[in-house]
Amino acid sequence: MHLKYLNYKFLLTLFLSVCFFGFSAAPLSERARISLLTCDQGNEIYSLFGHSAIRVQDPELGIDEVYNWGMFEFSENELLFGYDFAKGRLLYFLGKQKYQNFIYEYLYYKRGVREQLLNLNEQQKEKLYIALQENYLPENRAYKYDFFYDNCSSRIRDILITSIGENLSLATHSDDNKYSFRNIIDLRLQNTPWLDLGIDLVLGKKIDVKASNYHLMFLPVYMEEIVAKSTIKKENGKEEPLVANTTILLLSEQDQPTPPEDISFYFWTLLAACLLVGILNINKLNNFYFGGLLLIGSLLGIILLFMWLGTDHQATKQNLNLIWANPLLAISFLALFSKKWMAKLKYFFLGYTLILFVFVLFWFVSPQEFNFSIRPLILTFMLIHYFLFNKAKKLSKHT
Repeated sequence: MHLKYLNYKFLLTLFLSVCFFGFSAAPLSERARISLLTCDQGNEIYSLFGHSAIRVQDPELGIDEVYNWGMFEFSENELLFGYDFAKGRLLYFLGKQKYQNFIYEYLYYKRGVREQLLNLNEQQKEKLYIALQENYLPENRAYKYDFFYDNCSSRIRDILITSIGENLSLATHSDDNKYSFRNIIDLRLQNTPWLDLGIDLVLGKKIDVKASNYHLMFLPVYMEEIVAKSTIKKENGKEEPLVANTTILLLSEQDQPTPPEDISFYFWTLLAACLLVGILNINKLNNFYFGGLLLIGSLLGIILLFMWLGTDHQATKQNLNLIWANPLLAISFLALFSKKWMAKLKYFFLGYTLILFVFVLFWFVSPQEFNFSIRPLILTFMLIHYFLFNKAKKLSKHT
């Protein structure tokens, strides 16, 4: 009985403590500091665009913690995790970490980190801190990640705007409405051309709009540069710099990237080989070479169609790459192995040839920007269908 009584007493005390103290953080002291952390890009795909977080320090309360919107949970079921990621339904979380734990990862991977101390008065610090605590509540901390519109950097932008309010005046970056979202990521993927190609293939025309000053802050480096030139209004009405000072916490020690290769060479080679195979007109060679390319193109088309219609990703919708990388290429692939179908599809081949010809001809007026290296690949599929049309035309004369 005595043991049970102690357990009940303990649970009651714990309950009352949570009720009275658990849902409201202790106010920050006068010595509290709040800063923006900006982390350099890494070598892994997920780290290629850098990272942003907020650091809160208060030596009197023993606080030195980092609020990080870049956390997500790995599922024990790897297939389910991969499916959720592909479908755009993977939830990200606001995590709260000890500063030492946060900085250790960047020290380990030799990635640079800079800290911008925010020039906030006590009331502004308190408002921002309360907003961070509210965001960290279990019912608020999860969000559906969107690379361009809702990520680790844009979340910081929004919480600064809502907590500081009209006293905050964000600077206008020189790149305001200058580049599209695609241009911005292309510039940062120059040293990884194959990855840049893959991303350009998957992303649709929705990202081919100019990024406003507000939307530039989806990228941590833009967030850092805009905050550095922003101002904040003080009690006396005077505007002061938002950033009191900037400290380099870690210097980047990563290896310098190697000069990028011109991957369009490989696609021009495919085009030249296609022309040679078509001129030689050896049936088995045609079936092998044309068939392989058509099969790859149709599979790519299925992936692009799935990313458009089958996922929650907004950036992968309305993808005009489906004009040339289309699931219908499977029809051309199957026709290679049936003379009957080859003859019947004569006008299909001609129509596809003309569509791709017009597509290349009006490349630069398209509402979607395309990776420049795929132009010879489009011409390759155009040539394949031209050769198939000629073959079908000859077969139709004998039927």
